[in-house]
Amino acid sequence: MLKTPRFPMLRERRVAILAAALVFTIFFIVHVYFSENRCKYSNSNSLSPDIQDSKLILAYTNWYREWPLDFSGCEYNCVFTSDKRCLNNAAVVLFLQQGIRSVTESGQVRDDIPVAASIHQYRALLNFESPGFTLNRMHSALDGLFNITLTYRRGSTIQYSIYQGIRREVKNSGQPAINYYAGKTKDMVAYVSNCQSVGYDRLAAMKDLSAYGLSLDLFGACGKPANKCHISAGKLENCEDDVVYKFYLSYENSLCEDYITEKFWKVLTSNLYMIPVVMGGKSIDDYTKVAPPNSFIHVENFTSNLELAQYLKAVSADAAMFNSYHRWREMYKYEDQEESLPSCELCRIAHEKPNLPAVANISVWWNENACRRSETQTYY
Repeated sequence: MLKTPRFPMLRERRVAILAAALVFTIFFIVHVYFSENRCKYSNSNSLSPDIQDSKLILAYTNWYREWPLDFSGCEYNCVFTSDKRCLNNAAVVLFLQQGIRSVTESGQVRDDIPVAASIHQYRALLNFESPGFTLNRMHSALDGLFNITLTYRRGSTIQYSIYQGIRREVKNSGQPAINYYAGKTKDMVAYVSNCQSVGYDRLAAMKDLSAYGLSLDLFGACGKPANKCHISAGKLENCEDDVVYKFYLSYENSLCEDYITEKFWKVLTSNLYMIPVVMGGKSIDDYTKVAPPNSFIHVENFTSNLELAQYLKAVSADAAMFNSYHRWREMYKYEDQEESLPSCELCRIAHEKPNLPAVANISVWWNENACRRSETQTYY
């Protein structure tokens, strides 16, 4: 005969307590899991429906430092995140080309580029390096994966350069012309951190030019230890001593279409008043269409380094000729732009949803006939 429990109420109470503890534990685990895996933006806030009419812009790869995006002042509302858990919520996903690992030997893209969350999600490929140094990474395996290109090149969905200065009109103040030649005691200076070049031998071209009686101070990884002058946050700092130089050798590491970097713009926008001697672009027109008139000397306007050196010597010895390369400053000036991406344009695309088909042959567009070899510099 079965015995009736002496304390049935006590046993039922224990079961209830255990059941409640189990439910609480499950609830706590679920809460922690979803809290840890919830899409977040601006490093702190959770993405929620109370952000009226906002679109999410996701940076899927790393930037050089921090992603320079700022949506304040834009026509539309957008928020930014680098949290990859937000992939399914993002209207636009950004990929810096240098942040995408190379494709496999079989041509397959690795996990750096996930499958799009929907057909309405835009994928933007950003690139600010020349094809000469991105050829292997801009592989055909990337074809058809992006419907926005954001580069310094014409023909991009959004053409933008993180290097280029901003032109500001200057009204004629009626002040007498400045003598920019005053205090100039040295010939040429250059800062080179990358000793490699494509299409010509940059270092040999510089050194050959200095063999014709022009002094050259070459700083950086490819020359003397850098002096205190340097670029910080996109601006030249502690460069007061460089005001004595007449010419800055702005030789690019490759000769590619529209590829003009800070080697040119930082000198042009500074108050060092040096004349940039430039070597770059697919043609000289790449400079003339963006730079102030008569603001630079292009190497390939001359048939040889000897002819170029003779001209530089003439300019170096003549204050009027030297100052003629700075008269553009009396009409307008170029200022450093903040290193900020065209955030409002990306936000506009996210909201207006224009029809932007995937770029079928992005590797051909980027690489084919984009660069050249020098016709005057025979050092390869």
